[in-house]
Amino acid sequence: MMNRVSGWRSITAAPASTLPQQSMLSGREVYEQEVRDPMCQLIETLDAKLASIAPEIVGDRRRSTFRIHRDVRFSRNESPFKTNAGAWLYHRDAGRKVGTMGEGGGAGFYVHIDPTLCFVAGGVWEHSHSTAAGT
Repeated sequence: MMNRVSGWRSITAAPASTLPQQSMLSGREVYEQEVRDPMCQLIETLDAKLASIAPEIVGDRRRSTFRIHRDVRFSRNESPFKTNAGAWLYHRDAGRKVGTMGEGGGAGFYVHIDPTLCFVAGGVWEHSHSTAAGT
């Protein structure tokens, strides 16, 4: 897996304005084949495994995957693409909207993969006031 992700990193290293349009298309294909599709397969595998131990946590290949584009509005680093792949496996009642009043209130697992680091984190992101109060 490390080799696949490192290939993606080399694509994102150059600013988009310096790459010809044909290279961007081939870069997109490499991203889809080497990063996005394996990440979607991982999400489906985790969703199936979690179904037996935590059925309230779900993963959806379309909704769980984080986008590749960075928000560069307030950043000194203006490279347009992230160098990591991320996913959020979320509580089925709250959906993907974190901090909602729904049961679970943003509970879930975050999966992070990049060329130098991989980890899974769990918890509640921006829980509702009722969740914090235990009501």
